[in-house]
Amino acid sequence: MRTPESIKEYLEADAFKLYKMIYERFLATQMSDAIYEVREVIVQSADGVYEFRGEVIQLKFAGHLKAYSDFEPGQPAERSSLPDFEAGEKVVLVKLTDEKKFTEPPPRYSEASLIKKLEINGIGRPSTYAKIIQTLFERQYVEKYRGRFIPTELGMTVNRVLIRQFSNIFALPFTASMEEELDLVEQGKKRLQ
Repeated sequence: MRTPESIKEYLEADAFKLYKMIYERFLATQMSDAIYEVREVIVQSADGVYEFRGEVIQLKFAGHLKAYSDFEPGQPAERSSLPDFEAGEKVVLVKLTDEKKFTEPPPRYSEASLIKKLEINGIGRPSTYAKIIQTLFERQYVEKYRGRFIPTELGMTVNRVLIRQFSNIFALPFTASMEEELDLVEQGKKRLQ
């Protein structure tokens, strides 16, 4: 009953921000997951030498995102449009431009972009996202710089060792399927063995 706005006048600015964050996250844990549609198009040259890729990520159902005050319906997706193609469809090259570009690494994750990535890959739930991020900081795997997560030396070392020793466990499909199995156990549709 105590919405952040209803008690704002009684709180200091930092206390209000904290209360608002806790309030919104709690509401989000009680709501359905957001649903995204990810569509990828891969075009190969006839000789198979060249490959071009495009990807679109679109929000189909906002779910728990509506609990956050900074959520705006119709926010642009990461990549918003691709022509519609059918599998195996032949396409004609209209124009090829030769440009010299240097590959830039993707931007570091912010809290919001990390949560979005976890959602898209089916890892975790709204109720666990805060704990995942908290653990990254508590174990000193990351530091925050200008709103972005920067891995520490410890974080990079742990990542390298875990991926090398347990690559099958840290593969996204395994983690996502594990989440699905845990959901089935919670719903009583599957038993732990």
